[in-house]
Amino acid sequence: MKHFLTLVCAIILCSVSLGTGSPETPIDFDLSTVNRGITYAQMLQVCNAPEDYDGKLFRLKGKFNYAETKEIARIIFSDNSGCCELAMPFCPAQALVYPDDYPPLYSDIMITAKLVVDQNDPDMPFGFVEATLEWEEEGIAE
Repeated sequence: MKHFLTLVCAIILCSVSLGTGSPETPIDFDLSTVNRGITYAQMLQVCNAPEDYDGKLFRLKGKFNYAETKEIARIIFSDNSGCCELAMPFCPAQALVYPDDYPPLYSDIMITAKLVVDQNDPDMPFGFVEATLEWEEEGIAE
């Protein structure tokens, strides 16, 4: 999946630099203003049927994590009680270097990103690409 996300990121960066990317693209699922239980439930639905969401643009709040061994950034969603979590990979729209260009681990973040399904990768069949990443040192402003 690392190679798939790297390839997708490279293609996206090229298309953005050629002017084919559009900042006016409407967001299909804006979960940035709902509570984390609703976000968790929606992301559980995405995990159960990712092909239904392929190519859809999401805006989401969660916690940041980074797997250094696989060089994959992740956004973590938890239910209201905090006992259950989902971690979904994302590829930033810009070339970022960990840890310098990322927030501290487990910081509150918000991403706007497109879900992409790759059924040829059994290890990671879907993830977010073209992600814009936002964070504040004290958490995301409401």
